[in-house]
Amino acid sequence: MAIACRPRVVAPPRTGGPPTQTLEVAMALKRFFLDDAGVTAIEYGLIAALIAVGIIIALQALGSSLESNFNEVSSALDSAIT
Repeated sequence: MAIACRPRVVAPPRTGGPPTQTLEVAMALKRFFLDDAGVTAIEYGLIAALIAVGIIIALQALGSSLESNFNEVSSALDSAIT
């Protein structure tokens, strides 16, 4: 009993249309723009930047009182040493 095999069908070479590399680049760009993974990293970066700005503003507001506290501690240490 013989088993029938289907002949292998080979597509003819492309004639006309954009080259394969152009299609690959277009598909890569499409995947890049549709990918949402980078959005999360950008959001975390923005949150970190906002926290840093908040810390800077808080330290500037408390800066003068912190400076006076450090000066008091420094003078107390100077007087304790002498």
